Amino acid sequence: MTVKISWNAPVVPGKSLAGIPLDITSDALVEALEHYRLKSASDIYQFESSPLLKRIETSLNDFVDEAYVFVLLDDSRIHKFNKGTYALGVALNNQKILEITAYNFSFPGDEVEGLVYRGRLPGGAKLGSKVSDLLAHTDLIFDDDEERFYTTEPYGLLRIDGQGVPLDHVANQYISAITLLQG
Repeated sequence: MTVKISWNAPVVPGKSLAGIPLDITSDALVEALEHYRLKSASDIYQFESSPLLKRIETSLNDFVDEAYVFVLLDDSRIHKFNKGTYALGVALNNQKILEITAYNFSFPGDEVEGLVYRGRLPGGAKLGSKVSDLLAHTDLIFDDDEERFYTTEPYGLLRIDGQGVPLDHVANQYISAITLLQG
């Protein structure tokens, strides 16, 4: 299976994000990533339609034994409050993908807004859209401990980050991360 990683590929709940399928092995992911690695630098990648990204090391835990995390290579234009925010992350355990996350490292109107992952969810929501836009397509369950939203079936298992509070506390929240979870 050829994996085509694209900054424009849609989020397909239960299936893929940025063109990365949930059901591929670690070896298949490494092979796909290698296709996008710039030969001149071992930690610089450019996916289809993406800006230049740098792979960084991240800490692992009991649930994640392998991770691929990418940040914008040139973060000089990122607002100081968003510096260090990831662009894309893939967490694995036991050679299997656990989750794929796209992050919003911009604020509305920032000059880097156009550099974030542009894939859309069914119904059209994307990073930077209002969290409440998802309510036309799925219920959202707010997890008080994690301070995140989860979608319900049949939409697919997704974790949506907003401002860390329920919508009835702050209705105008923007999607800051979309995570496709292994069911």
